[in-house]
Amino acid sequence: MIMDNDPFRRGQPSNHTIFGVDMAILAGDALFPLGFRHIVSHTSSDLVPETQLLRVVAEIARAVGSTGMAAGQFVDLEGGPNAVEFVQEKKYGEMGECSAVCGGLLAGATDDEIPRLRRYGRAVGVLYQVVNDVLEAKLKSEDKDEKRRKRVRVMWRSMGWRRLWRWLRISKHRLRGSWIVLRSMVREQNPSTAL
Repeated sequence: MIMDNDPFRRGQPSNHTIFGVDMAILAGDALFPLGFRHIVSHTSSDLVPETQLLRVVAEIARAVGSTGMAAGQFVDLEGGPNAVEFVQEKKYGEMGECSAVCGGLLAGATDDEIPRLRRYGRAVGVLYQVVNDVLEAKLKSEDKDEKRRKRVRVMWRSMGWRRLWRWLRISKHRLRGSWIVLRSMVREQNPSTAL
C-alpha cells in the first residue's frame, strides 16, 4: 500500500517500490473499475436480475466511497488514538456490511431482510479487525509499522478486552436474526439443502 509506504506487502516488494508511486497509483486506478466490469459482464441475467445486479454495484461503490472505506482510511492516516473505533467501523465494518448485503442481494434477499444482513455484516467486519488488532498488539517486536502499533496499544490500554467481547456479543446477536434470513434464502435456492 502506497499510503503507509511499506516496501513489502505479503512478503513481496510493493508495486510502488518496484514501479514508482505514479505507476502504482495508475495501476490501482486501472484495476478498480475492472471489478465492476467483471460483475456486470460475467453475471447472467438468468441467475441475477439486472435490478439486483445494479444494487450490488451501487452497494460496493457506497462502501468504498467517500463516506465508507475511504473515509476510514483518511481518518486512519490523519486521526489520533481516539479515532480507532471510527476507523474500524468505516474501513472494516463497511467491507463486512457490503459483503453480507451483496451476498443477500445476489441470493434474493427482500428489502426487509437487507437491514439485518447490513447490521450483521458490519459487526463481523469490525469484530474481525478488533481480533486482528488484539493479535497485532500482542506482538513484541518493533517493526516498520510502529506508528500504527502504538495507536493500537493505546486503544487496548484504554478499551481492553471489553470491546472485543462487546463486538463478539453483537455479532452473535445479529447472527441470530440473519441466520434465519440466510437459511431461508439457501432453502429457497436449493430446497434439498439441510441447514
